[in-house]
Amino acid sequence: MRYFLSCLFILTGIAMASASIAASPAEEAGINSSWAAYKKAAAEKNGPAVADLFDQHTWDYYDQMRQLALRGDEAKVRGLLLPDKLIVLTFRGRVPVEVLKTAKAPALIAYLVQNGMIGNAANYESLPLADIQSDGKKAAVRLEKDGKLSPFQIWFAFERNAWRVNLKSMLYLADVLFANMAQKSGKSEDEFLIERLSQVWKREVPPSIWQPLEKPT
Repeated sequence: MRYFLSCLFILTGIAMASASIAASPAEEAGINSSWAAYKKAAAEKNGPAVADLFDQHTWDYYDQMRQLALRGDEAKVRGLLLPDKLIVLTFRGRVPVEVLKTAKAPALIAYLVQNGMIGNAANYESLPLADIQSDGKKAAVRLEKDGKLSPFQIWFAFERNAWRVNLKSMLYLADVLFANMAQKSGKSEDEFLIERLSQVWKREVPPSIWQPLEKPT
């Protein structure tokens, strides 16, 4: 089921791009400029700049994960896709409750970047964008390595007068990779996740991590 859902999300993105047309030179320039700015800001841990380079969909996604960290019950959280579950548990284990209660999405993203909780864009440093498709409002691109295109896409949206990165598009592939790693480990997804978090945090992850930070009234 994990593979099916994630592949469905990826194929949805591919379908979106196939219905579009090749980006114009101006669109390509704008998308490449935004991507370069994102990588630079992420490498410098410039949280506000990274947040501003994300699209509204990404802002909404992080706000949803924030609310789940505060109020999501155990069954709800355990039923999430692995990357979503990882983010919710990371919020509970590493982000101050007051930040989660009060921060709007851009401020929360800035905090995550500054504290190393959003992935390092250096992984993409040597990989140029290619096969840029756009309908003027949405765009889908692939990364190129050694003349070959990546099998997944990164999505962009033209918002606030510039092209913005849709971070969630990168998480769909992460779900496939995480689920495959969990399967190979011989552990359940939740056991695998808790083990990885313990390694990263260098401490035991308590069972209470599955409980909402705000208790129901």
